[in-house]
Amino acid sequence: MQTEDDGVVTLLGVRGSCPVWGPAFARYGGSTACVFVQMGGQSIVLDAGTGLLSLADVFPHGEQRFSLLLSHPHVDHLMGLPLCPLLQRSEFSVSLYSSPRDGRHTLEQVAALLAPPLWPVGPESFAAHMRWEDLPAPMFALGAVEVRCLEVVHPGGSTAFRLSCQDRSLVYVSDAEESEYSLQRLVDFAAGCSLLLIDGQFTKEELTDHQGYGHMAWETAVSVGRRCGAEELRIIHHAPERTDRQLDEFEERLFQMRGDDHYRFARCGERICL
Repeated sequence: MQTEDDGVVTLLGVRGSCPVWGPAFARYGGSTACVFVQMGGQSIVLDAGTGLLSLADVFPHGEQRFSLLLSHPHVDHLMGLPLCPLLQRSEFSVSLYSSPRDGRHTLEQVAALLAPPLWPVGPESFAAHMRWEDLPAPMFALGAVEVRCLEVVHPGGSTAFRLSCQDRSLVYVSDAEESEYSLQRLVDFAAGCSLLLIDGQFTKEELTDHQGYGHMAWETAVSVGRRCGAEELRIIHHAPERTDRQLDEFEERLFQMRGDDHYRFARCGERICL
């Protein structure tokens, strides 16, 4: 169903690793990875971090279905599922996609977290009609939206997504480690996109002590955006200890590098028109 908000991306969670709270994190937000995309008449959610708890606040009135694409099943990208209000509504239909990880398919990945002793009830407790799907990589369609998938370097694996409809495109790259080989693949994958949401958890200096963590420096994320020609870029997956003041300082450095505000650090609750 086409809506007046078609072509809008809402950032519900942009924090990495674990949620945080308090006045030091008020502007950029403390909820973990979740992005709501309205495109081509489709409602599509990217990742199910704690930002998923806010989905009901922005979900179109009258709609009762959405697709949820998981980049990978690490806890910070999955922990919003059990308490998402929309999943407790029997009139809702949800298609949840993920790539097989460690020999486990989508339902098995979710069930590994939502089971005693970690959680008292399993996925069968959802009132919504759930479809558990393996990602049909490297490309499939959700209605009029073309979805392309790219495996990126991260412990246990992670999937980047490109959503395209007509002349608009969103590329979502969360949890990706940098190497020249992997960065060139990302540049090619994101070429000419309208909006690039990309991991920038560390600084160049911090990466020295964080090799193998599966994340990249924000300076590298900016370079990927420049090389691929992204019209807009938002750096996501902020380190949990990163305060608003620190992110403001990084954003000022970014502005000095580019001279415009088309490339910025993502803020929870931000709405971006493609």
